[in-house]
Amino acid sequence: MLNPETLSKAKEKEIFKQFMEDYNTGTLPNEKYYDIKQYEQRMTAVRMGETVDKSDSYDFMKDLEAAKSSQRRSAAASSEQLMDRSRLEELRKLQTDRVQKEKMQRLGMDVSENLGVRLEDKLR
Repeated sequence: MLNPETLSKAKEKEIFKQFMEDYNTGTLPNEKYYDIKQYEQRMTAVRMGETVDKSDSYDFMKDLEAAKSSQRRSAAASSEQLMDRSRLEELRKLQTDRVQKEKMQRLGMDVSENLGVRLEDKLR
């Protein structure tokens, strides 16, 4: 409710710091700062004369369920990224084959083109 043109730079910075603190901690005074779309829908309903159910209560179970589903998704994603022991050993052997192939080529030896190459049918 302040006119920014009448404020000094120091006062403007101080007010902005307070705003940043409130924004980052989620303690802004009005709901419109968090979900503008929902706020606009509610205000449109109020303007149209509809009764709007205002609930200021905090739903702990809803938050808990959201956290659990997020945790499940992250656990599923991490399990897809892990490799089993046989695949790790295969990749390790592949790396040693590549090093061996490079050494043999430096010595001028004939080397098979398939040495150190991973074929798609071996992966499955």
